[in-house]
Amino acid sequence: MSSTASPLIEVTASELDMAIDDDELTFLFVRWGQRGQYLDITRECGEGGTYLEFCDQGAGFYPDSIEMIFADGILAVQLGPTQTLGPDVQESRIHISLSKVSPDIESLHACISFLSSR
Repeated sequence: MSSTASPLIEVTASELDMAIDDDELTFLFVRWGQRGQYLDITRECGEGGTYLEFCDQGAGFYPDSIEMIFADGILAVQLGPTQTLGPDVQESRIHISLSKVSPDIESLHACISFLSSR
């Protein structure tokens, strides 16, 4: 993950769902907070880019670039330098603690690898 000075969101996941090649889709869905904030990252298993929604289904988009890393219980997601997570959001990075959702680490790494590939 590149080191940038862009603003950062830090949250703790209360729900995690992921799938690899489920009906030709690979996705990672994380929910946190009392108001149901979420991050949904999806990609078709054939051709196509990675699609991202951040707390607003109507504001989803295909980011120019996305980096994802899971280390020390934290899922770190970083968009390219000119994009933010949403139209009303200044941040382009989010760190999500997965300590409360106990993911299958091998599946999580496989999912992240596919979603962040070009």
